Amino acid sequence: MASRIAAHRIDDGNAIARRYGHAAANEWRRLLAHFDLGDGFALIVLIVPDRDGAAICRGELEKQLVTQKKHLTSFMPVVPADLSQIATSLPDQATGSDIGAVWIEAVVARSARDFPEWEQAWRRTLEGLNQQRNPLRQSFHCPIVITAAPWLVPLFRDVAPDLWSIRSQVVRIEPEHDLRRERTAEARDTAAGRDRPDPTDSPDPELAQREAGRLLGAPDRVRDRALLLARAARGFHGQNRLPEAEAALRESSDLIAGLGDPVGHGNVMHELGRAIQDQGRAAEAEATFRRALALKEEGGATATERGITMNNLGGAILDQGRAAEAEATFRRALALKEEGGATATERGITMNNLGGAILDQGRAAEAEATFRR
Repeated sequence: MASRIAAHRIDDGNAIARRYGHAAANEWRRLLAHFDLGDGFALIVLIVPDRDGAAICRGELEKQLVTQKKHLTSFMPVVPADLSQIATSLPDQATGSDIGAVWIEAVVARSARDFPEWEQAWRRTLEGLNQQRNPLRQSFHCPIVITAAPWLVPLFRDVAPDLWSIRSQVVRIEPEHDLRRERTAEARDTAAGRDRPDPTDSPDPELAQREAGRLLGAPDRVRDRALLLARAARGFHGQNRLPEAEAALRESSDLIAGLGDPVGHGNVMHELGRAIQDQGRAAEAEATFRRALALKEEGGATATERGITMNNLGGAILDQGRAAEAEATFRRALALKEEGGATATERGITMNNLGGAILDQGRAAEAEATFRR
């Protein structure tokens, strides 16, 4: 098994913020706060977008531990078979007082050629660690950080429920997903063409809500609380618990409104509009999307970001039967996405909606040409 004490250092303490943005940096600070305040065993699940993200996080954690005169013991298997061995070997690893954390890392994309092998290896590893839950808690007096790609979360919940139940934190380092731009195309794969949470890749809403509750009365942590509430809402939305998602987003909106961040506020309002729209309140959703768009324009959001909200605004208008107005709105959304260099898939979503608005007006031939595009 590939096992070593990591020695890599990353000098730039702002590496995570520079690469992934403000929300990701806040998430990372939550993890580091555990090392400042926590003592003893903890299980931390760290979700990163790719191997580069894992390397940055590992290096930043090493720097933090050095200040405490401790080091990081890292397990970074090169092949799936090495990962599978961790479940049996980890409880026997010695953990002295100089070890600040144990790091288990295997970040594999679904598109990887050997993804099925890695998925099975993670399944076996989590099942084995699940059986070793109590020995792990007794043997380790430092955090264990499991670092992987987003698809690991539902697998973890399914195959290792006992181990999942003792997690201390789930930290997600994402490239501005939460409040700065729409979800990936996979998470928006719906007939209506509106971006929706992927229930297999949604945060744990109760955990996020509890963490937000701990920040009550902390005036210097208002932004962190707002982000956690937005994260909880994503989880509720992914579980189709729409009223709870709406309530969390309203609270998040109230908090972020006073922070002088119109783009961040606009993104929360966008998510609130989606929660309202998915409950069938199209007129209220329209007003909310208009407010979100105005905030994004005030804050200088990118053309693509504005196009995303414009697209959802068109959907709310179309839901009220105003097909001609919806058509004009979808055309503006498409122009914004094209201006901003949005992906073909993102533009295709709006083009599909545009075709629907044209079809609703009885122009079948023109709708056909639009759908073909």
